[in-house]
Amino acid sequence: MKRRTNDALVPLATDAERATLGAILTDGRQYVPVARVVKAGHFHRPVHALIFETMTDLHRAGSSIDFVTIGQALSGSDELREAGGLPYIAGLAERVPVAAHARHYAEQVYRAAMRRNLIGAAGELARTAYDDDEKFDDLMPKARAILDQIDDHAQHSETGSVDDALLDLIEERPSGWPTGVPTLDDMLGGAGLVPGKLLVITGRSGAGKTWIATGMLVSAIDSGARVCDFTLEMSRSSRVARMGAAKFGPDALRLTRPPGTWTNEDHALYARIAAWLDRKPVRIFERQYDVHSITTLARMHEAEVVLVDYYQNLRRPPEASRMGADDVDRVLSEELESLVRLTGCCLVVVSQLNKDGGMKYGSWLNTKCDAHLSMVETETSSGLPAVRIEPEKNRWAPDARAGIEQTYIMDKTRGRLLPVDDHAHEPAGMTHASASALTYGD
Repeated sequence: MKRRTNDALVPLATDAERATLGAILTDGRQYVPVARVVKAGHFHRPVHALIFETMTDLHRAGSSIDFVTIGQALSGSDELREAGGLPYIAGLAERVPVAAHARHYAEQVYRAAMRRNLIGAAGELARTAYDDDEKFDDLMPKARAILDQIDDHAQHSETGSVDDALLDLIEERPSGWPTGVPTLDDMLGGAGLVPGKLLVITGRSGAGKTWIATGMLVSAIDSGARVCDFTLEMSRSSRVARMGAAKFGPDALRLTRPPGTWTNEDHALYARIAAWLDRKPVRIFERQYDVHSITTLARMHEAEVVLVDYYQNLRRPPEASRMGADDVDRVLSEELESLVRLTGCCLVVVSQLNKDGGMKYGSWLNTKCDAHLSMVETETSSGLPAVRIEPEKNRWAPDARAGIEQTYIMDKTRGRLLPVDDHAHEPAGMTHASASALTYGD
């Protein structure tokens, strides 16, 4: 629903506002999931904002939220009297379609509010661009600051209030998406790729960093996650071929050859990959991006898992030419940390190591991440090529296996890790012949 004001259409969600409040009045337990989506300021009608603010006060006081308690709290309100008084509140509860859909209604309210904020920001951006007194070099930072102001986390959720912390505690925590390797999930606290976390994967060239990250993406896709993949080194077609190899086997790598050389089997495999990815919420971007652009795209597509491959290929900020390498690393790391905070996604960043074994231009990134997994090439006791994953840092979860190393056979034809347990030299069925395929690069 939109209302015309001064020849402009203002996005409204009045019906959704009524349904959201009515659902909470019908079932007070719906307040918590709704409060994780909207605050009083998201409601366009003042009386609706007042009612929701009263609900928040009742929840904070530990009181029940229903028609009686809301009516008592607002008995002397002029806003409620103008809207119709207690009969208006009763009408909200009577007309709610399905109380269990409260969060869905709240999301409609949120989207309408964000559209209104975006319209306001667009006007401010236009005024800034037209202002000849503004220095050109200051325009982009100011424009970004204006856009950041419309983010819900910056305006509402990040209030620092105890109420928000209590909501975090009572709300069921997201379980995350599996990495595809159960022992690696255990290393990350048993939950895999958890929303709101920053995971860094490092290793020397050829260790298999990109293969592992690709395997994580495939596992997340199969688990229903919305994925944004920023492949800053290889082409999108090469990335899709690797994803196909991780899903269906190494024959998919043949699809990187010219289509005119494809066999009937290659065409059939292409059809399988296309059918698998059909309608999946997956976006792949191949050119060099800066972190602000990645953040914008991740938010636009509501990404739940984001992969940046490689950290060293990120476009530097405009002011980088006037900064030292350490300062550039600090700015990029802070921007990536902000990306996670603004989107709530699980961000996986692949980074190279320098000749000394340290993270290449990434010392600050190590301080900002939640977990840093280092991949070290090694071999099993019987001589099979393997990779050892060492948690350089792990604050992923309270029960994460911080400091616990795990050795794996790396199947680079499919981006898979086969753990080597403590009682065997290699996984069952793994031989030198089957390990001979481990020749693909990073």
